[in-house]
Amino acid sequence: MNIKQNRLILVVGILCISLLVGILLNYAEKKITRNIERPLNKIQKIEKTEKGGVLSFSLSEKEYKKGDVFPVDIIADPDNKLMIGADIFIKYDPNILEWKNHNNELDQVDDEFMIVFAKEKDKNGLIKFSVLAEEPISEKTKIATIYFLAKEEGDAKLEFVFEKDKTNESNIALLGKGEDLLASVVNAFFLITK
Repeated sequence: MNIKQNRLILVVGILCISLLVGILLNYAEKKITRNIERPLNKIQKIEKTEKGGVLSFSLSEKEYKKGDVFPVDIIADPDNKLMIGADIFIKYDPNILEWKNHNNELDQVDDEFMIVFAKEKDKNGLIKFSVLAEEPISEKTKIATIYFLAKEEGDAKLEFVFEKDKTNESNIALLGKGEDLLASVVNAFFLITK
């Protein structure tokens, strides 16, 4: 490709992204933020080390048997700021766990979020997906539920791919400004037994 074609592709790409962001922000700003208390069962206590949003996992148990299929809730706490979406990157050991969602689709929570991107599991144990909120959300909320099969015995962990102030991994998007609210994550550690 020559330089003119590269520039044209770049300009068209930027225009498409700007248009999409503008549409999403316009839609979100027209909605009224609901601040209702939604019961969240079995949410682990989050110890926040600094101000800002938190992503965490919620498991019903800390120990599972080989062969068990179990749910894991993904929880976002936007620290009382208006969250409009999130990118979720999860690492796990594919030798111990197997992602078991139907057809590799994520189980959506209520009608509050829509999944705009979901990546199939890969052999390296990485799940990636993005969600947009139907309306801005300011309270702790369940984003999605994913299921795993306990394949082998051992110590298992689920961890968010996260590095503070980076936007090419897990993040929580602030309404209007597109800033990343995510300040910390709470990873999950549990045991697979016979």
